[in-house]
Amino acid sequence: MPPASSSAEFHDQEAPLGEVLPEGLRKQDLRVTVVALEWPSCSRGAGGEGRYARRLCAQLAPHVDLTVVTGPEPVPVDGVKLVPVALSHTDRFDRYYRAPFRAADAVRATAPHVVHAHQDDWALALDPRWKVPIIRTYHGRKMAEARTSRVLRRFNHYVLAGLEVGCRRRYPVAVGVGPDSTAAFGCDHLIPPVFLVGQLPPPQKKTTEPLAVFVGAFDTRKRGHEALRAATRARDVVPDLRFAVVGPSSDQLRYPPWVEFHLNPADHEVQALISEAWVLLAPSLYEGFGIPAWEAMVAGTAVVATTNPGIEFLSDGGTCCTIVEPEHMGDATARLVLSEAERSVLVQRALVRARRVADLGRPERYLSLFRSVASSP
Repeated sequence: MPPASSSAEFHDQEAPLGEVLPEGLRKQDLRVTVVALEWPSCSRGAGGEGRYARRLCAQLAPHVDLTVVTGPEPVPVDGVKLVPVALSHTDRFDRYYRAPFRAADAVRATAPHVVHAHQDDWALALDPRWKVPIIRTYHGRKMAEARTSRVLRRFNHYVLAGLEVGCRRRYPVAVGVGPDSTAAFGCDHLIPPVFLVGQLPPPQKKTTEPLAVFVGAFDTRKRGHEALRAATRARDVVPDLRFAVVGPSSDQLRYPPWVEFHLNPADHEVQALISEAWVLLAPSLYEGFGIPAWEAMVAGTAVVATTNPGIEFLSDGGTCCTIVEPEHMGDATARLVLSEAERSVLVQRALVRARRVADLGRPERYLSLFRSVASSP
């Protein structure tokens, strides 16, 4: 079973982000503070939101005076000032209800012209004394996450959902990463959390033995247990199928020994793993977007997913990804592995769609928003 060949189109990416500030305006004339407590850490893995925030800031740093309020031990980025605040990922109350106050104090100390928040800004947004404009990016809906969570997580998400709604009126500009969040919060712009900048490295060759990949946690809305069930079923048909997981350390012992578990890989290592895989499994109950699925689409890796708003948008209604019920993911995976022709058609459609989505996510759009709200009276 030879791997599907890669298209030369993968190498044809758009040019690097150019100088887009108005003539005579220096980067130090526009101070932007980003709130991104899920920013990648040197000692802890990051989800799609944090990975995207870091990539976006790397592109924006040459053009604005950029400070990021983050969690502990943030991974550095050239040209970005990082201000870590204490937070706990094991104490839910501290993470979601104390840390935002610490983040608000850190933001105030930076004296920005504009704040760009990815979440965790409610202590600042609801402060009537705060007059600096906040651009809020909604990466999904806490209400939707609540409905797909277990009891304790569900209660937490319901509270955070109320804060999301309550803060909306305080934002002069709100951005949704997909149609779901854009419609739910009446956002002014839809800007997907992905973009293509510069000459990306050629996609890695597919593994000699077929490889399926899952990115996420075992027992949350990401449903790693469904990915494991699918991979197990697919191996009944394709015995040499490998299965790799990128997940938190607490999940490692939940998988059998034959699963290749990747703990806290760097951003580029996650991308490389997705790129060399034949299939990405995405059984999530809810996604506002779904960055791993987009990364698979642009890398020539077939996507087998369950339906949710993010995958419906990414796949253009299922035209370039295989969307099935969880119990059928294993059979769909085996079929794609065994059929190079079917896989090739799917990945070519997915590449076209992925690049169209990425065009909506150009970093220049955020630079324009920063300038616009900073100059408003």
